[in-house]
Amino acid sequence: MIRYVYHNFVSYAWADKETPHSERYFVELRDPVDEKILKAAVNQGMRRYPYYAVELRVAGNRYAYFPNSREFPVANSELPLNLLGKEANFHCVAFRWWRNRIYFDFDHGLIDGIASCNIIKTIVYCYCRERYSKDISSDGIRLFSEGMSIPPEEYEQEKELVV
Repeated sequence: MIRYVYHNFVSYAWADKETPHSERYFVELRDPVDEKILKAAVNQGMRRYPYYAVELRVAGNRYAYFPNSREFPVANSELPLNLLGKEANFHCVAFRWWRNRIYFDFDHGLIDGIASCNIIKTIVYCYCRERYSKDISSDGIRLFSEGMSIPPEEYEQEKELVV
């Protein structure tokens, strides 16, 4: 079902002097993005990945990840955010939308390609389920449910990143 809702998935790395480890992906939908639904999808979807709700700070003589309870940024623009900065609420993950595209910006120091794909699949699923059909299959999608616990093997790999 989802393959008929979006028709383009593109990944590209972007970096500059301020954000040397940034990567960006986008999904092109058949319809213009609904901001309200996207914000709800991000909030719902990112609950599944609590270990990515972090910010990078100086801890003594090194950098470390600390929990970040601020909202994940969702904004209407095709331009990337400065990850880890104020406009991104100091997050390593940001979401943008422009016309019919949803952009996913990640700090590659924290999130690799496999994690990026899992987050994208989760957010796109949550968005499409709300926008188009409650009957979309969730096979292969990582979702959050009340009372669930993150599988220990998944969490153990990620929690070492957070001080």
